[in-house]
Amino acid sequence: MNPKKSLIYLLSMSIILLGCLLVPKSKPTSSATLELTRPALLPLTTDLPTATMMPSPSDLLTIPTLEGGEAYLLLQHFLKNEPPCQLPCWGGVTPGVSKVSDAEKSFARLSGISSSEFTFFGKVGDSWSVGNLDINYPLENSGVHIVQDFLARSSNETITLLAIDAPYSNSQGFSYQEYNDLLSAYTMPEILATYGVPNLIFSRADINSAEPSVTDFFIIRLLYLDLGIFVSYTIPMETRENTFRFCPSESFISLKLTPQDIGDNYQEFFQQLGNEEWASIPYASHDKSIQEALGLTNEDFVQLIISVHDTCFESPVSIWSQP
Repeated sequence: MNPKKSLIYLLSMSIILLGCLLVPKSKPTSSATLELTRPALLPLTTDLPTATMMPSPSDLLTIPTLEGGEAYLLLQHFLKNEPPCQLPCWGGVTPGVSKVSDAEKSFARLSGISSSEFTFFGKVGDSWSVGNLDINYPLENSGVHIVQDFLARSSNETITLLAIDAPYSNSQGFSYQEYNDLLSAYTMPEILATYGVPNLIFSRADINSAEPSVTDFFIIRLLYLDLGIFVSYTIPMETRENTFRFCPSESFISLKLTPQDIGDNYQEFFQQLGNEEWASIPYASHDKSIQEALGLTNEDFVQLIISVHDTCFESPVSIWSQP
């Protein structure tokens, strides 16, 4: 089974990413080649518009667009997760509180460093307002692909979902240290230290037995239901004789930020947005608790991750469904 994260791109130029993971062609090493590609699109649900609606000129044209170093500095500021804007606030935008106009004014400033093909702010159909940025952040030896999206219902123009993804891509000279330095506020130890034990933790072994050369992944998802913070860590894993071995310090990070009042209704919430990935968690035959996967309580797992950042784990192959 190829590693995937559910997407919603509201047709070609009206794009809203609800979660994506690039499918790697080989196991990541320090000498792989950077190939930033777009993920495959998934079918839209009937709840979402099915006709392409291009935006008309708007007040966005008057928003100052930062270029080069200034734009990257602003992005760095957004990534710090510091007061007065901490998750689920990001970039000065809080789901359930901020309006589309707030998000456009904040994020459009980064459009100068976003791929023009995938930069979009506007309405789609009669129901949705969306925004999308697609940025390749250059590092010393390679780069980090950062995709930022928001989604709102046009009926009230309040941000419903904010997504920040830094998906896997083959990388020449790729360094987990550089990746983690840029995204340090969202690494697993930092999120757990900042927000404590999540309401729910689910894990999954994503195995691609049909293509042995394709990387297999172990996925850990942290659900802070009372905060509107949903974090997914996708970790390349090594198959040993009887176990899958993986190291959370080598994670690729995806954030989904929602209004803080969805609570236990998160499955219905994501279903309404067409995000099957999160709507179907836990998927009975694939998702397991940390207790089942690693023999640890959630509390012990959190404490171990916080105290030993480079901890690696092994999970029995026998407990996981084979594709």
